[in-house]
Amino acid sequence: MILEHYLDFLKVLLSVKSIAFSLFSIISFISLLEILLRRKDARRNFIKTVVINSFILMIGMFVLYANKPIQNINSTQLEVLVLLEYPNLNVWSLVLTVLNVILLFTVRVQKENTELNVLEHIDHVIEWCVENYPKSGVRKRPKTILSQEESNNKGEYDPSTRVITIYAQHIESKKDLTDTIIHEYFHFYLHHGKSSEAYDEKLNSVGYEAHPEELICNISAEKLTEIYLEQHGD
Repeated sequence: MILEHYLDFLKVLLSVKSIAFSLFSIISFISLLEILLRRKDARRNFIKTVVINSFILMIGMFVLYANKPIQNINSTQLEVLVLLEYPNLNVWSLVLTVLNVILLFTVRVQKENTELNVLEHIDHVIEWCVENYPKSGVRKRPKTILSQEESNNKGEYDPSTRVITIYAQHIESKKDLTDTIIHEYFHFYLHHGKSSEAYDEKLNSVGYEAHPEELICNISAEKLTEIYLEQHGD
């Protein structure tokens, strides 16, 4: 019964524009702050983060309401009550809005800088691989793409286009990124213009973990990542 009354109260609460705007400002401020602090998954799941924070705030408000229920109140009465209890609500809402804009700008700039560093690192690792393990033939360097799309893999190599794709969503560290780049580079290194049918046939017969090409790429990436990071002071 208390939940039903609370939902009615919540409906009235959100009908008051100043209150609804304040709640939204609080939720968005917390969500952006989480992203700024690089909380895991917060950046790529911003909408989910907002929904979760909204849910948490609503639960907190329910606990307060359960301790002190407010019965038979309309939006006009509530607006007057809030203005009496919190006369500076609009000022705080404005302050929160300004902070949200600052945080959004900071997060955006930080994200752009991070992506730029990642792109530079990808290019540097590929250059290192080409220098130390040059591939014979006309195409001596693969094209690389940093993708923000969802994928089950950290990286992929497409032999038909000779393109390495790195999926930024799953990269957890510089070491992880380096390992993924080197792994995919060795797919490029081992590819000799044959179709992917031979790879697929072996994949179907022995599986991914026991696939000869994957074993070579995994072992090479594991060792060479250590060497690369040692050489570059990491």
